[in-house]
Amino acid sequence: SPQAPAVAPQEGAADGSPVTPGVALGMGGAPWGQWGWGQGAPPRPKKKCVNGFIMFCRLNRKAYIRAHPGLASTVATRELAQLWRSLSPDERRPYCLRARRFSRLHNRVMRPDGDEDSDAD
Repeated sequence: SPQAPAVAPQEGAADGSPVTPGVALGMGGAPWGQWGWGQGAPPRPKKKCVNGFIMFCRLNRKAYIRAHPGLASTVATRELAQLWRSLSPDERRPYCLRARRFSRLHNRVMRPDGDEDSDAD
């Protein structure tokens, strides 16, 4: 079977830099480590803040799926959303507070503290 010609590792690119076989064949992109976890990696943006609904789902999904075996994940999420909508603001508050604590603890992007009561997700 025909193979693409490989460039030997000791051969260089047009600019004189060494070329690895994977990169020469267009299979590897940047050499390992250039954009990995090393010093040259660009800074990662913060993850989004967790809201009350997400915390509600995290805490209740496993039990809900155990209680309804064979239920598709998307259906479970839809039904958890219905349960969330049926909760009163006082019933939602513990989830919203816990979500804010989690977001602060894990250095997530958050809204200013003045918006705490507007978590009517």
